[in-house]
Amino acid sequence: MKKQHILFILGSPPRQGLTGPVIIDRHFKRLSNNYTISIAAPEQSFDGVQFPALWKLIRIPQRRWWWLPYRKQISILQTIRFYFWERECKKELLIERPTVILTILHDIYSVFAAYLSKIWDIPLVIIIHDQVELLSDSKTTYNWFNHNWRFVLSQATKIMPVSYDLASAYNLDQSSKVQNLYPIPEGNRTKFICWDENFKISPVIGYAGNIYSSQIPVFEKIASIIGKVNGRILLIVPNQNIEVLALLYKFPNIDYQEPFQDNADAINYLANHVSCVLVAYPLDISKMLWASTSFPSKLVEFCHLGLPILIISPSTTALGKWSLEHNWLSYLSNIDDDQLLLTLSDMTKKEKWLQMASQSINVAQGEFNPDFIQAQFESAISI
Repeated sequence: MKKQHILFILGSPPRQGLTGPVIIDRHFKRLSNNYTISIAAPEQSFDGVQFPALWKLIRIPQRRWWWLPYRKQISILQTIRFYFWERECKKELLIERPTVILTILHDIYSVFAAYLSKIWDIPLVIIIHDQVELLSDSKTTYNWFNHNWRFVLSQATKIMPVSYDLASAYNLDQSSKVQNLYPIPEGNRTKFICWDENFKISPVIGYAGNIYSSQIPVFEKIASIIGKVNGRILLIVPNQNIEVLALLYKFPNIDYQEPFQDNADAINYLANHVSCVLVAYPLDISKMLWASTSFPSKLVEFCHLGLPILIISPSTTALGKWSLEHNWLSYLSNIDDDQLLLTLSDMTKKEKWLQMASQSINVAQGEFNPDFIQAQFESAISI
């Protein structure tokens, strides 16, 4: 096989923490020595991160004194900035040009990746995790995303969204460029969690990640209902959010654990402390529009624990559709008190728990298998 050289460009290099960068980090660290890896990102984003010695790091300056200022509203200034960034990359890649450019549809560096792909005539592969334009704080920003995303997607050789709903959102559902790619999990667990008799008398439902304001009603409802089966909630979330602090104050059956620096540590902590994991979107999807087409990496990850996964999401979302297609036993499209209590109660019964857990194990060994996802990724970048 011909040696491949991947140039990854984004506003953050591969690293622990954020969903996009950590996914790329996992993919890259699974690659064989037949791949050369170069990373181009803002110079300050490399600070405090250890990278494999063989990765070439291209630190893109925010600016130099002789560069014209960048203004988002003025497209010619963006093109000029890309010209200077291209010169920075060229200096580092004179000897060996990349065979493929990889990015995540996320920020101005994604647009720069498409620019470089065009002027260097190198294939561009794009991963899409979310509709980030829906988080725009102004009409100007939203329009900037729409205009630039059209260019990026048109330049792409291969596009890998996490869901087909996401492909549809960008009118790509009929495109031969598109290949669905789930977020690759850590994949370092060697065994699944077994039933424990303590699950019968004191169930614990775990949640790790960020909590948004629109999700608070879901946690309030679960906390009030799970108490009826002597249950608790364990949160591994940032606690700076005043609404999270209010949750902890209001419900004594919610326990808190500070987030871990390494995602694997959070997974191991859940494995030792919970009987079930929660993956939830707000039931009023208008309060979290991007959740309609996104697919949560935590579902792919936590299925590898072999625990039941309580999924709460409207049936119109990509997550809800997936749950219905898989006849997910612990899926709720609303939080009706009786149905929620029944589901939580079932998780305290060994036979029901094992049935739910077997669904997690089946998808962990199937479509969420990291080896399978990695093979899809390598196929896409080997152009």
